[in-house]
Amino acid sequence: MKNLNTLMLMAILSITLTGCSMNGSKTDSVDVPKRTAINNQEFSTFFEDDGIKVNWKCLNRDWFPSMGTKCEDKELSSIEITVTTPTGGGTNMSASNAQRIGEEQVRAKLATFMAGETEIETTTSIIGTTNEMQEDSYRNPIAGTEQTADTRPDAPNMNFAVTSNSQSTAREVQTMIRTQAQVVIRGLAFKYNKVDDQLLQVTGVWDKNAAEDIQNKLSPYFN
Repeated sequence: MKNLNTLMLMAILSITLTGCSMNGSKTDSVDVPKRTAINNQEFSTFFEDDGIKVNWKCLNRDWFPSMGTKCEDKELSSIEITVTTPTGGGTNMSASNAQRIGEEQVRAKLATFMAGETEIETTTSIIGTTNEMQEDSYRNPIAGTEQTADTRPDAPNMNFAVTSNSQSTAREVQTMIRTQAQVVIRGLAFKYNKVDDQLLQVTGVWDKNAAEDIQNKLSPYFN
């Protein structure tokens, strides 16, 4: 009886081990992330939010006849500038560089919006080239005609020259755009939004009240 129980236990153990071998182990398969070719990748649409937004505060509304829908007197309240910069990766150093670049782009856009001067210069260069090519060859008599240069003294000169002329014109147009602006910016604060692992959105908010406070109260201490 004891031997029978031992045989049954060994049989069950053998079946169990066989089943494990048939079902496989978790280490047999490895999940590989799907790769997309560069030319099949789609562009991001988060750049649509980039731009400049000017906010106004209404001081006096027209209650008649517009019933308050129009503003008779308003003043500048704030300016918002939004730019999106690529991080080039998900490391802290890449994010810090993108943050710095975004801040500089915001300042540049604000300065250009307030006091930007743009110069456009177009330069056109036309280059003409003339090439003359000459090819000298010898005309051989046609086989079977029994004609040679000696048998036909009145034949035209067997040596002849073929001259061909070709002309080419190259036109190059260069347009140079220069934009420059120099302003003192006060009252500018920044907000950051991580769009995804590759994009960082930087928004600079210039506030009129903050700029006036800095100009009137803080600037004397830093001059």
